[in-house]
Amino acid sequence: MIKGWRLQLAIALFAGVAWSIHPVADTRGLIGAYAVAWGAFFLARRFAPRLLSVELGRGQAIALGLLLAAPPVVRAVELGPRFLENERLDALAHQTDARRWLEGTPSIFPPLVAADRPQTFYVHAPDAAQVRVGIGRATLEAVALGHGLFRLELDPRDLELPERSGTVALELLVDGDAHARELRFERRLAHPRWLRPSPDRTRAITTSEETDEVVIVDRDGEVTRHEVDDGPVDAGFVPDGWVVAHRYGTDLRFEGARPSRVEIGPLAERLAVDGDDVAVIRAGAHPELVLVRDRAVVARAPLAFAPDWVAFAGEHAVVSSRRPAALHRFDRAGHSAGDPLILGRPAVTMARDGDRVIVAVTDLTLQGEPHLGNHFVRDQLVTIDVPAWRVADARLTADRTPRQRAPGDVDVGVSPMGIDVAPDGAWWVAFAGTDEVQRLGEGTDQRRFPLDEHPLAAPISVVALAGGRFAVSSACYGTIGVFSGTGSRVALARLAPGDQELLRDDEIALQERIGERGFYETTRSGVSCQSCHLHEGSDGALHNIGDKVHVATLDTRGILGTPPYLRDGGYPFLGSLDELAQTLYRGFLRNQGGRRVSLDRYLGSLPRPTPPRQLEGRDAARERRGLDAFVEARCPVCHAFPAFTNLGQHPVATLFPRETESHAAHELDTPSLLGLGESAPYLVDGRAETLDAVFRDQDPDRRHGDHAALSDAALADLVHFLEGL
Repeated sequence: MIKGWRLQLAIALFAGVAWSIHPVADTRGLIGAYAVAWGAFFLARRFAPRLLSVELGRGQAIALGLLLAAPPVVRAVELGPRFLENERLDALAHQTDARRWLEGTPSIFPPLVAADRPQTFYVHAPDAAQVRVGIGRATLEAVALGHGLFRLELDPRDLELPERSGTVALELLVDGDAHARELRFERRLAHPRWLRPSPDRTRAITTSEETDEVVIVDRDGEVTRHEVDDGPVDAGFVPDGWVVAHRYGTDLRFEGARPSRVEIGPLAERLAVDGDDVAVIRAGAHPELVLVRDRAVVARAPLAFAPDWVAFAGEHAVVSSRRPAALHRFDRAGHSAGDPLILGRPAVTMARDGDRVIVAVTDLTLQGEPHLGNHFVRDQLVTIDVPAWRVADARLTADRTPRQRAPGDVDVGVSPMGIDVAPDGAWWVAFAGTDEVQRLGEGTDQRRFPLDEHPLAAPISVVALAGGRFAVSSACYGTIGVFSGTGSRVALARLAPGDQELLRDDEIALQERIGERGFYETTRSGVSCQSCHLHEGSDGALHNIGDKVHVATLDTRGILGTPPYLRDGGYPFLGSLDELAQTLYRGFLRNQGGRRVSLDRYLGSLPRPTPPRQLEGRDAARERRGLDAFVEARCPVCHAFPAFTNLGQHPVATLFPRETESHAAHELDTPSLLGLGESAPYLVDGRAETLDAVFRDQDPDRRHGDHAALSDAALADLVHFLEGL
């Protein structure tokens, strides 16, 4: 008779066999299999005891045991990762690792070094007097802010760092003691974005900010690449050459017959060119519209908003903003020419059409707030009559074709990303969400050019070229294609390696490319990540999520190392956000394996934008006073150093006791405060337009720190400190 430990072993073996055929790899299936096996042995012992009385030799017993153990072992190896995922055990390990990274002092954050831009890091070293950081053969001094917090500002472009993405070692020297750390390292490939045609349309120009290049392609696909440094963000042709604006440099750079540089300041966002007139918009603490004529600044117009796009139209320059989601008109002397024109959602892109501008938006209301239907996105092209300063027309773009697999599927015209108005008046539009270009003429004169068969996925821009040709840029593939008027490809310029080369030499870059394409790709509902997370960031708008609560869109950049994710902390991994697309948005039209892995890799590669004060200068004394106020108000209890988050979740009733019923989640995740100054509106539902309003107007119960203990001056210093993180 089998009994004792032998009986338990036999039950476990048979339970393993039963579990191996269970359809779901989870604990419930494992417990159920054990219960079935235990019940079977109990019944056998009671009603068929002879079955348990069979005598086996040692070799036979071992052979039978191995035979029974084989299926569950194979099943465990095959589905082990899925079992950990289903039971959230992988999430527990992931979040524990993130906490250990932040709490194991001395600690440094963010855990990502991006090779293409200046960055700010924070080091938490309690009781330390000095912190130095060794990286890439350089040793840099961190600035002591007080309370064990140090700030390190560095420009990775000045350092000797790896040629490919991976990891980079650094050394934290705390009062002379060395502590080894390893950070993720990203060196992104070329990303050509918005193209601009030359006046004769024989060439097009674009920039790759990631590789510090200006790229010019002619109508035959011949490419010239110019190294320009300092994060080129936009370029255009002038009568005797070309001009480029930089994010990290301070000059507007002219090249050609009369090379020159014009001082405009850092943090350029976009430019517009009309003959010898150039308009540049700058972000930062003091945003402005800079107007340049014949290589000299003729006007600087201060802006009360963060600018996003600029275009000339007749006698005016039109500037867009995300907060408010509006257009702003200026004359060519830099004077404001009327009230803002409210759109409802911000401009995705903008192009000139004579004295009109064509604007792509994800919604249009004209009343101020966007429509708040559940996950509401309605892509459209809006024509603005600039002299009359009104909306003249709106054209919906998202549509369905016979490819649809279910009612309501949307598969064309999603996420218009680039617009060009050709000399014949036709609009050329690049749709990043549906991998296509469309030529939109009068009435029914519409032609569609799919890009599915070309390495030009998620096209960012298209321009019409001379001779009926057109050029298309794909940032994620690092390519520019030139096509004939019938849609046949004339040439393909590769600024980055192709998929097969990356598969062989750089799998990390390939994963990021696949993830980036998925970020822009539409779901069957017509919604993509890009629809709300505009250009990898945030559209600054409120969205109705699940018909339960209106929330402000989070920025997707710089969130590596801060799990869990989303407002309620419901997703343990960045790649887990793919679940939203598969469930709420009905999945994708295109089959792509490993979406979670590639999305996780891509989102984790996105660094936060460079803090404006790193380029414009800091008031160190005031920031130290602000940190003193931060500590006095007990902010680090939740927003702990160095990531300014404790990675915890807090009950809604604790943070918003008067509005518990209006929140769908029971808990809210503690966000990092890094990048806070550029991420308005504030609080989960975007009710506060400024950080000052968070404390003075939107926290009557004093649940966001003990700021009631601060004087007005200390509170002002606190806000100043937070804006500079």
